[in-house]
Amino acid sequence: HWFDGDGFVHRYAFDNKGLTHSGRFVRTQKFKAESEAGRFLYNGAGSVIENSRPSKNAESVNTANIALLPVNNELWALWEAAMPYKLDPSSLETNGQVSFDAALDGIPFSAHPHTDRFGNIWNFGDLSFFGQSAIIIYQLSPRGKLLQYKMVPAPQSYVHDFAVTDNHLIFYFPPVKKGAGVTLIDSMQWQDDQHGQLLVVDKNTLTPTLQLPFDAGFVFHFGNAWQQGNTLVVNACWYD
Repeated sequence: HWFDGDGFVHRYAFDNKGLTHSGRFVRTQKFKAESEAGRFLYNGAGSVIENSRPSKNAESVNTANIALLPVNNELWALWEAAMPYKLDPSSLETNGQVSFDAALDGIPFSAHPHTDRFGNIWNFGDLSFFGQSAIIIYQLSPRGKLLQYKMVPAPQSYVHDFAVTDNHLIFYFPPVKKGAGVTLIDSMQWQDDQHGQLLVVDKNTLTPTLQLPFDAGFVFHFGNAWQQGNTLVVNACWYD
């Protein structure tokens, strides 16, 4: 499945002699185990592997393949349901994983963090991957230091991205339930008879200020968001 390729990073360097290119796979636990075995070992988000091994946890299938975040002279290779990997931006060598706090090791750090106009980095982790009705919210400094985090009650659904304003974080939870399935995509069930849910969180306190039913649909990605008076304006790529 096209979501399941191992993370591979391209580097293009410009100087007065022209352009040079290099590229390396992110040395994740999964990549190293499968390279040593000489074959794919685990089912993915949408891929079914013959004679697959059961995954012990999300880290064993973390492909670090969705996005890169430049932080404090590092590149963080991000996935959706696990911890980031650290890369040297010059050599592309993998230097282990980012640990914000021992209590957060193994907790999802999503692939689409956002930087607000003050330089702070905001992100979340979808704990419904672990069967919990909650998300965890992270605030990092511009240099990637953890400033605060909090677990916030939220519907069990599937959330891939969110929107940020000066004072709020905006999440949309589609009427999707994770049930039984060989892969994550197989397990997702659309609930025809239910609404979506909109959640607005105060950035200063990390507490919900608004949660209400919303139109049933699906959002992978948001665009910009801002506040006009008492109105929040949010751009989203909306699927009916």
